[in-house]
Amino acid sequence: MFADAVNEGPMLTALNAMIGACVMLNGYGSMGAMKHILFSGNESTDRESMLPARNRLQQAIQASTSANVAEVLKYESRFLNARHEAHKPLIEVKAIVYGAVMGAGTAARKKDATEIAAKAALDNPLLPELLEKGK
Repeated sequence: MFADAVNEGPMLTALNAMIGACVMLNGYGSMGAMKHILFSGNESTDRESMLPARNRLQQAIQASTSANVAEVLKYESRFLNARHEAHKPLIEVKAIVYGAVMGAGTAARKKDATEIAAKAALDNPLLPELLEKGK
């Protein structure tokens, strides 16, 4: 359907015409609605959902308090397996908000375990209540 950049295929030509018509009739402001219509089934267009869970958790804390995030959010990690099994590590990370464990994650890499812990903290139904108390 899509040929190359020099010889446009019929689908690309139709898409260009549709976008051009919307802009000509309604101005550039209409592009937001068009984006929503075209990509509403695709969650990856939401910029915030593309952020790692660790960043989203940090943003949620920043939005709810004026305190330094480093004082509110801490990550504790530890190795779960013995030293002789260092070739295949298993690391547990806990996301701690205001001293309460909000999520935990386990993975072979600390980065992955932290991401899992942050996602668990975001999914924890007690997090909004805790953040409200912490204000």
